[in-house]
Amino acid sequence: MFRKTDDSSSDSTDQIYESLEAIHVFALAHVLKRPIIVVSDTVLRNAKGEELSPVSFGGIYLPLECPSEQCHRSPLVLCYDSAHFSPLVPMRHDSSQMRELFDEIIPITDINRNLLPVHFAIDPGPDFSWWSDDDDASMAARLAMTDGDKLALLSEYMDLVKMDVRRGSVKKTRPIRTTQSSTGGMDKSMTLASSG
Repeated sequence: MFRKTDDSSSDSTDQIYESLEAIHVFALAHVLKRPIIVVSDTVLRNAKGEELSPVSFGGIYLPLECPSEQCHRSPLVLCYDSAHFSPLVPMRHDSSQMRELFDEIIPITDINRNLLPVHFAIDPGPDFSWWSDDDDASMAARLAMTDGDKLALLSEYMDLVKMDVRRGSVKKTRPIRTTQSSTGGMDKSMTLASSG
């Protein structure tokens, strides 16, 4: 988005470019009353593949200021690449059998099966001074959401489906767990948003 400014003292026209930020995607989720999932790389790269700057658009944006029962449950899925957004839409299936076999689903985890960030999910309240004092770090740590908290919040706004993930062999399917394992570690799950 850009706007031209006219300077009455000269004949030149300056162009000021304003970029989109995560808050704009969050606002769009509220306008549409629909969750938005942005699939994105974590860094912006130039034509040679060199890293230029971090990209923080990737993740999930929920219309948290709207009651969940008034919102669409199927998310809008966007891809952010090369400073542009593109919609990701499912392929059209010709037969009803194909539609039954393949629901329109999108992973809400990254390649390492870590849950995507849920942007603007926590309001730190009026006492938060936005990193101007030492208390903010401890307050932020207290307000951090666990994966279970995030999944519970996501399930209020989207239909979630757990799927088995095949690892290494086509014949072996790894079961999905979201609880603590016997070794004390948290097993990661492949959780998907569904439009069905």
